[in-house]
Amino acid sequence: MRYRAEIDGLRAVAVLPVILFHAGFQQFSGGYVGVDVFFVISGYLITSIILVEKQAGTFSLINFYERRMRRILPALFFVMLACIPFAWLWLTPNNFRYFSQSVLSVTVFLSNVYFWLRSGYFDLASEFKPLLHTWSLAVEEQYYLVFPLFILLIWKLGRGWIFGLLVIFFAGSLALAEWSAYNNTSANFYLAPMRAWELALGSFTALYFTGRWFPSISDTTHQILSGIGILLIAFAVFTFTKNTPFPGLYALVPTVGTVLVILFTTPKTIVGAILGSKILVGIGLISYSAYLWHQPLLAFARNRLGTGLNLEILMGLCLATMGLAYLSWRFIEQPFRSRDRIARKQLFILAFCSTVAFGLFGAAIHLQTIATIAALQLKEGWVFKIDYRSIQKKTASVITPLAKQGINETFPAESADKIKILILGDSIADDLVAAAKLSKRVQAKFSIQHLDYDDACFSADRPFRCEQALANYSQSRLPGDADFIILNVGFDRYSEIDRFLAENNSFKRKLHVILPATFNDPTSLRYPGASLPPKTDQAALAKIYAQNKFETQITVNKNLAHFLEKNGVNHSDGYKIHCQNVQSSCALVDKSGNILMYDGLHKTAIGLHYFSSRVEDWLFSTFSD
Repeated sequence: MRYRAEIDGLRAVAVLPVILFHAGFQQFSGGYVGVDVFFVISGYLITSIILVEKQAGTFSLINFYERRMRRILPALFFVMLACIPFAWLWLTPNNFRYFSQSVLSVTVFLSNVYFWLRSGYFDLASEFKPLLHTWSLAVEEQYYLVFPLFILLIWKLGRGWIFGLLVIFFAGSLALAEWSAYNNTSANFYLAPMRAWELALGSFTALYFTGRWFPSISDTTHQILSGIGILLIAFAVFTFTKNTPFPGLYALVPTVGTVLVILFTTPKTIVGAILGSKILVGIGLISYSAYLWHQPLLAFARNRLGTGLNLEILMGLCLATMGLAYLSWRFIEQPFRSRDRIARKQLFILAFCSTVAFGLFGAAIHLQTIATIAALQLKEGWVFKIDYRSIQKKTASVITPLAKQGINETFPAESADKIKILILGDSIADDLVAAAKLSKRVQAKFSIQHLDYDDACFSADRPFRCEQALANYSQSRLPGDADFIILNVGFDRYSEIDRFLAENNSFKRKLHVILPATFNDPTSLRYPGASLPPKTDQAALAKIYAQNKFETQITVNKNLAHFLEKNGVNHSDGYKIHCQNVQSSCALVDKSGNILMYDGLHKTAIGLHYFSSRVEDWLFSTFSD
């Protein structure tokens, strides 16, 4: 197959926006579409290889998989190996356990499934996961396992059958993706059935080149269509956001753009001259290694330094990514691609041994971390939960979300003499409701109903459902006789509050917003590689926690408070509700050493009882006459 420099240049166009997006440069709000560009390129290249070799009678399934192994595994395994010591030193026990699980999932090409089950791609928590980006490699590998077999099975039927079945496959996958973009967004982003149509687009492109089903076109048409293609990619990179329903029909913008570039870019076109430049080709050659390195560097930096990385650090990490990418390409990728340097037998043995080693590491660390946490609990009396659902089960008797009962337009009749409060929010609101209802004094004075807004609007992994949700939960559906409406969500989920105010303007005078309070993970006092002395003085603990609040959250809260004041909306600082003294006593452990928050956001079962009195005091001081 003829080498095309412009394809390497296109790889550079794909990888740079991804890196800059993950680094947090807002100008590249749609930079994640670079992965979609890669999918189309991959589909085009592997299909071209298969078709050309089948026509020549030289295709071998084992040769195909050998080439994929040489291309993907050496650099991937090297980066994973490099991540392990930093994960051991810098991640909390819980996060180290999750890291070990991700290592295990990568080795069996199921990391997309693993991260789908763990969290949404756009969740803030995702910024701290060193191997999050491997989800796309899993999608490609799953496609590689199936697609060659598909070609082999129907090859004798002819190109018409291949094309027709691909059309059906493409349409089904795209339709599923479009539906999932509004109904199952996290699965839509991660899973192969919703992504396969993008690789299929690349396959169509390969069929065009190998079959020449369409008439020749002029140089001018090449110029125009290749230019439109690169503009479509650029449009998606700079205008798409986390709120764009993706990868449904909107994903056709960058993927069709990629197809146009591949089909109609030649060295004679302007786009071809740009993509074929030495600098873009050079970046394209190391693009795979750059993609592998960027996420671990950014994730470890955020785990170590927090989310508020300054511009100098971010630029340094981006430059380090490119430097490591070159070294990885030069000394890992290139040698392993050469059969003269690494024979097939050696490759297979190394791949097998590495896969087993990483698998055993993942399983061993997972089990060892669980044992370490259990030992800490027994030795030091630290009681904390990993799974929030387990806490919800223990507090089920006091949590009564309307979303699970059907929405009532009025409060119960027995609440006529009480102050009626509707609480909207995500899992943070679950804690607020539970802590409030644990107080008999609160139950005597207030009637509280709870609408779980996580499924409706303010969920970070499906923010584009907000418009639909606000229509569903508009003022006609909310209890109209509520005296006050409390909005309580975590992290940065207030991005749609202006739309909420617009849709529910009549409730503005009733609305009271709690500015979120976030802390470092309490288990960060116990690192796999190092730890504070046991039974650290409680005053020292309080000081540590007070000094380690998320600085980015403080900044968000200041901006949000200003916005709310401009709009005449009442609000309370979550830190002042949580802490006796914000500067010195934000307790995350009680006098017995029990952890009150297990992840810096959510209360443990013990924590709910501990903070009940503080929530009680706040409710009475804020809403009682």
